Amino acid sequence: RVKSLAGALAEGIKEYVALVHGDFPDEEMTVDWPLGQDGESNVVKKRRAWPGGTEPAVTRFRKVLSVGGISLVRCFPETGRLHQIRAHLESKGFPIVGDKLYGRDPAAFLEFVRHGMTADLQKSLILPRSALHAARLAFTHPETRRPMNIRAPLPRLFADFIRSLRVRD
Repeated sequence: RVKSLAGALAEGIKEYVALVHGDFPDEEMTVDWPLGQDGESNVVKKRRAWPGGTEPAVTRFRKVLSVGGISLVRCFPETGRLHQIRAHLESKGFPIVGDKLYGRDPAAFLEFVRHGMTADLQKSLILPRSALHAARLAFTHPETRRPMNIRAPLPRLFADFIRSLRVRD
């Protein structure tokens, strides 16, 4: 019986890159905290990573570089939970730049919903979108059994932002 594409993707290797606030540690970090609903948030879909969560979730992180108080981090989710990378990074004190829901400002998401992207919100977020990018997906094709390795280059927004930090630093 041929496995579905969804099954092949679930078993594959996923790699993301993120720009996060803070100087990420040099050594690889593994976050093995389950996820669950964030009961302290006014946003129902917001998740929280903590030892008391109900859905097992594991993500490995590796720093690429740090400059100007921002780090570029490679993210390897070993489970596929909703908002897993974002919640794991927030739980360890490294929120994603530009993330309205899991970023530094807990009011940003609702402010955006109510008023759109204001000048103050743009200034607070630093980037106009969440700085999380799916960089690589590797899996075995369910019909041909051929290994598939799909890569997406770093978005120009990320590269330009890193360059601007290096100039200022």
